[in-house]
Formats: sequence, C-alpha cells, structure tokens
Amino acid sequence: MVKTALTQNHPGFLIFSLAAITISTSLAIDLCLPALPFIAESLVTDMGRVQQILSVFILGVGFGQLVYGPLSDSLGRKPVLIFGLALYGLAGFLCALAQSVDQLIVFRLMQSFGAAVGAVVTRAVVRDLYQGEQAAKVFSSIFLVMMLAPLIAPLLSAQLLLWVSWRFIFILLGAFGLLLVASVVYQLPETLSKNRHCKLSLTSLPGQYWAVLADRRTAGYFLCGSFTFAGMFAFVTSAPFVYMQYYNVPLGHFGFWYSSNILMVSLLSWINGRVIERVGLQGMLDFSTWLSMLAGMAVLFFAVTGIGGLLGIYPGLLVFIGSLGMIGANCNAGMLDPFGDSAGMASAIMGAGRFLFGGLASMIVGILHDGTPLPMAVVIFGSSVLAFLSYRIFVIREQPA
Repeated sequence: MVKTALTQNHPGFLIFSLAAITISTSLAIDLCLPALPFIAESLVTDMGRVQQILSVFILGVGFGQLVYGPLSDSLGRKPVLIFGLALYGLAGFLCALAQSVDQLIVFRLMQSFGAAVGAVVTRAVVRDLYQGEQAAKVFSSIFLVMMLAPLIAPLLSAQLLLWVSWRFIFILLGAFGLLLVASVVYQLPETLSKNRHCKLSLTSLPGQYWAVLADRRTAGYFLCGSFTFAGMFAFVTSAPFVYMQYYNVPLGHFGFWYSSNILMVSLLSWINGRVIERVGLQGMLDFSTWLSMLAGMAVLFFAVTGIGGLLGIYPGLLVFIGSLGMIGANCNAGMLDPFGDSAGMASAIMGAGRFLFGGLASMIVGILHDGTPLPMAVVIFGSSVLAFLSYRIFVIREQPA
C-alpha cells in the first residue's frame, strides 16, 4: 500500500472524496430526469429531442472512459482528475445558460467527457493505495455511497423543481464539479509514483482493447452485460415521460416510483451475493437472464395492451431493472476472471461498453418516441433477448468439455 499522510490520518475523508467523484456521473443523469418535461416546454421542443441530452451524455461517458484510463497511467491521477472535473463543472454552468436544445446537447456532451473521469480514475486511485481486503473494503464503502445517488437525486430534483427553474439543477452540478476540483487540488495526493508512469501510445490502444474481446467467452460476458445495461438506459431516458406525462404521476411522486427500481437492484444484488457460492456463476446467470427476458416480455405486453395502466407495466420494469443487480455483478466477474495485469483495461472496456450500448439504446428510444411507452418497451425487450442469446451463444457453447 502506498503510504501518504491522507491515507494514514484521514482514510474516511479519502473514501468520501473518491465516492463523491464517482457519483458525479450518476448525479448528472438522475438530477436531470424530473426536469426533462420542463426543459422541453422551456426550450419549445418535443420530448424525443430533449431525451437526446441523456443519450449524448451516456455515449460521451462511454467514450471518455476509454481515454482517461491510459491518460492517467501516463500523466498521473491528479492532473487528469482536475481536468475532467473542471470540464464537468464548467459544462454544468454552460448548460444552465443554454438558449436552445441544440446548445444544451453540445454542453451536455462536454459535461459527459468530464464525468467519465470519475469511474475510471477513482478505481485506479484505490488500486494505487490499497491491496487485497483493504481495497475490497474501500470499494464496498464507495459502492454504498454510489447507491445513494440514484435513490436521493430524483427525489431532491423533483422537490426543487416545485420551487425553482430547471436551470438551477445544472447550476448545482456546476458548483458540485468545482467543489470536487478544489477537493482534488488541496486534499488528494498524487497516488501514481513517478517510476510507474507508462508511456502513452494512442496508436496501440485499439489493438490492446480488441485483444481483450478476442476471446469468445469474454466477449459473451461483455455483450450480455452491455445489452442489459442498454435496456436499463432505455428506461432511464423514458422514465420521466412515461411516469409523469403518460401515466400522470405527480412531479413530487416521481422520485419514489423511480427510486424503487434502485432498491430492487440492491435487493437482488444482495441475494446474488448470498447464493452465488452455492449456485455458481453460470447458475446465477442462467436464472437472471431468464428473469430479465421474462420481465422484458411483460413490459412489452402491458405497453402494447395498456392493461392495468401504470400498475400493469410497473412490476415488469421493477424486475427487469432489478435483474441488473445479478447480471451486472456476474458478468463483471466472468469477464475479468481471465485477466491479471490487464484487468484494468478489461474493466475500462466493460464500463465503456455499457455506456456506449446504453447511449445507443437511449438514442433509439428518442428517435422512436411516439407519445406512448411502446418505444421503451420494445428496446427493453429487445435488449433482454440479445443479452440472453449472447450469454448462451458465446459463453455456454464455449465452455470447456
């Protein structure tokens, strides 16, 4: 473990700072969700167009993760964090000043490239400072804080929007970004020692990334996890419209409906951790991909028929989103298991793939937007089927005899 005054004397502050940096991406998504209808009205555009501010953000975070990892290995963790978080904060203020949806989309793309620094570099900082069980404890603490963001952010945003303009949400994000910059500048040490700096070779990166996916089983875990996250992002993009405009959920209640899905993710993740040793990785993925596909089928059925209204479609959404707690964790383990020294690169590819697939799913939902929950349901069902097939075609068929 790298010894620094901060890790020795203030480990709790270090964990809190890293967790705050990590949740910057989630906050930029979840705080904006209840504001989407207000943005559409203010900028005189339709919901399909406004949904693109989420789509480009998700795509930008995906691409950004592929860049920040190698940069932080070459230049050090601290300067890369400062740059990314400063860009995140500046873009937040620019979003608040946007006078058209086109301007807002451009500024959100800027913000996404800043947000991408959080997930990649904070993982690298933890690996620099801690090893073994200590690292696991730090990651667990960071994860607990991360789960609070999607639970609290929509509730907070919905209440704020009862009193202030949607622009205030972006001002908050801008201020949060600058606060994180100050925290890194004055409190976080450089954790990558000079003798560990790697020479940056942009030309070799595509080949190195492709080499990770050359193994069919690794590619299967990658596709299974990425397609499932694509369905989740289709839900995230559509949730404000589906709940508040189509099913007439009051603004003040939106956060409770939305956050219940996050609680289901936590519950199924907890169950996964309890039974994985008895059932095994393959057993849990067999079960969870079936569960996800059946839930996606239910979502599509109730979206097409309209039976039961919100109470009809809600259970399927709850189970589908909750299945991420199983599929995501088990695909992580399956994909990273074959890699030793290159586990960081495999992790970057995994995170980037999920955001890139999610961004494309989000864009498809926006393009197909027709005033009903059907586009969301079609993408959710399609992604669940593709995840189901990816696991069975690329992983199970490639199992050694």
